[in-house]
Amino acid sequence: MRREELPAVFVTHAASILGDTNLGLTGSRIVALTSAYAIDANVEIPHSTYPFSTTNINKRTALADNILAFPSKWRYKIIKELCDNSAIQSSQHVGRNNRRALRRMLVPRYYHHA
Repeated sequence: MRREELPAVFVTHAASILGDTNLGLTGSRIVALTSAYAIDANVEIPHSTYPFSTTNINKRTALADNILAFPSKWRYKIIKELCDNSAIQSSQHVGRNNRRALRRMLVPRYYHHA
């Protein structure tokens, strides 16, 4: 792995936590948030509408696909900000702990993207 990349495997892991069926972001919130980042970064994302246009796609996959459309510095920013997002901060205790653990992995490993 090259130092300058935030790997897809980490993005997929992050999306599984942030887009969790019961504790994560809703599908419409995923589209709204990633669309806002896409506008700021001038990036095309694969899932810009909800319900998702691709059949049989779940929230975690859509979130991962959308984040992977960005360069690594944006991936870092998006994941870090979603870990702190107030839209999911009120979720159950387990969800908060998972997001905190994700943030604790993200920052020391990939801080050079900050």
